[in-house]
Amino acid sequence: MKLRLKALIGAAVAGAIGITALLPAGAADERKPDSVLYLWAGDKGEGPVVNNKEFDVPDDNDFLAVVDSDPDSPTYGKVLRTISVPTAGIGNEPHHMQPFTPSNCNRLFAGSLFSDFWWTYNIDNPLKPVQDGTITPAQTSGFVPDAAFVLPNCEALGTEMGGDPTTGSYLGGPHGTVVRLSADGSSVLETQLADRVGLDDTCESQWNPSTHAHKPGGPFTRKTSVGDCLPSNPHGIWGRPDLGELVTSDYATPGQLITPVAPTSSVAKMTVRHYTLSKECLTEKPSPAGVDCIGDPRVVLLPDGPRNETNEGHEENVGVMETATTNAAGELNPTGATPTGFLPSKGAFATTMCGGVLYYSADITAKQPKWREVFDFTTAGQAVDGQSKANGSTSGCAGGGGVAVSPDNRYVVHTIVGRDAGQTNNFIGSATNPYGFPGMVVKVDISKLIAAGTQPSCKIDTTREVWEGGQENDCPTLSAVHVVDDRSTGGPHFFSFDYPDWNDGNHRLAYFDYFVSETGVGGDNRVCMLDFDKFELDGNFPSAVDGQSPGSGCIQFNRADWPGDRGDQAGPAKPHYGIFENTTR
Repeated sequence: MKLRLKALIGAAVAGAIGITALLPAGAADERKPDSVLYLWAGDKGEGPVVNNKEFDVPDDNDFLAVVDSDPDSPTYGKVLRTISVPTAGIGNEPHHMQPFTPSNCNRLFAGSLFSDFWWTYNIDNPLKPVQDGTITPAQTSGFVPDAAFVLPNCEALGTEMGGDPTTGSYLGGPHGTVVRLSADGSSVLETQLADRVGLDDTCESQWNPSTHAHKPGGPFTRKTSVGDCLPSNPHGIWGRPDLGELVTSDYATPGQLITPVAPTSSVAKMTVRHYTLSKECLTEKPSPAGVDCIGDPRVVLLPDGPRNETNEGHEENVGVMETATTNAAGELNPTGATPTGFLPSKGAFATTMCGGVLYYSADITAKQPKWREVFDFTTAGQAVDGQSKANGSTSGCAGGGGVAVSPDNRYVVHTIVGRDAGQTNNFIGSATNPYGFPGMVVKVDISKLIAAGTQPSCKIDTTREVWEGGQENDCPTLSAVHVVDDRSTGGPHFFSFDYPDWNDGNHRLAYFDYFVSETGVGGDNRVCMLDFDKFELDGNFPSAVDGQSPGSGCIQFNRADWPGDRGDQAGPAKPHYGIFENTTR
């Protein structure tokens, strides 16, 4: 098991920071593509498999890969270089970075689940990143770093999904944190315990006795009041600096997810949290010393939906994996300028990994934000397989992952790992829902919902709407589905828009076919390029490079040789997350 005590890690890594890799001199190194895709990846290694969970033991370092993502480049799709971090044998498990980098900033903040490190890369030279800033376990009050959001002053807000003894938790337990990191990625400026002191922080048990004990997936409780004990495990994070707001999603207790024993649905959370950000921290660079930038959370318990799942763990509001706000106009838009057709909004979305649905809040600035279910991804499954409704195969626990709003606020994209047919070994599967659910990337048209402003009428509250979409006029509609053929234990978990090139007409995204093998859900380790408008694989990606299949739309990280300091015999790697960058900025 790779959930390690902090004390076992810090000493081994403290003196080994700042390794930079360069390609050997040659023609390929002289070429300068206009766009690169940074991929945060872990060494595959080998290890025991217990209850379908693969506990990999890396024997080489984890790394950041720089991939040529310029469609006009002769080496489109080539891994140009690798920049390692000293993690061999530790079980770093690279996870998420920030969704985009503001144009005036030059850092990538990369979270590592099990080593409890934040690694930072300087991208002053976008083609040759340098690993420099590092946040060690001793610097934080949480555990299991997950994702970051970079503010206009270049400081980063990051989620730490699990707690540690300093928060009254066990390692990887409840009481996670939101941290504010310095712009150079070397120090923690603030820690915000996301719990409501006096209620969540003193709660001995996360769950009340279930009234549905006869159902699989227990012990499980239908939380009905925000006054219940709702400890936090913050995972997804997204901000609207122009509105002074931050939204995080509570996913699950990570310390229970990776144990060799199959977890019950009691690990899952059902809440999102809103935080007001102080103006000083949004406008001053650096933010003034001693100022608390992150206000106390306003906690919202997401409502249950109309499905009556036999497995309680498949109910709609279970396991809030990700959240994404709508986008600002102007220079605070991820593209750096207002896109054509932009729709203004103060809203945000959240997706549930086990619930399989999309939630929406029309005004995240409200003192008491309201969230409602607006789309059930069961609709996407029915569109792919017309027999899904007859089989009763919902999107419950199909593995919903990444979510983001297109820069013009007209579409939501969501990745779904998929659920294997007949999977019954834990709350993810269900003997009464044995038909599975395909892995996919889904595109949903939200333009009418956004146009409705702060008073939308859409609400999924009937069984018909589960299969056919919402019946109100402003409900999101299914625009496209890209099915991912993955024969492994996993599927596509996350994706990133190409924000830097969006306003130049290059509408695309990259998705990453790997989750976390220690949970029993891995992937086939592909990185694929998807044309956003056509919603199909890019037939020009990759070119004939690195022994890849030209024009397949994907590059494979199950490979032996790598450029840079990773070396030519390091073997397979696991790409969890990526971010595009324009090299001509």
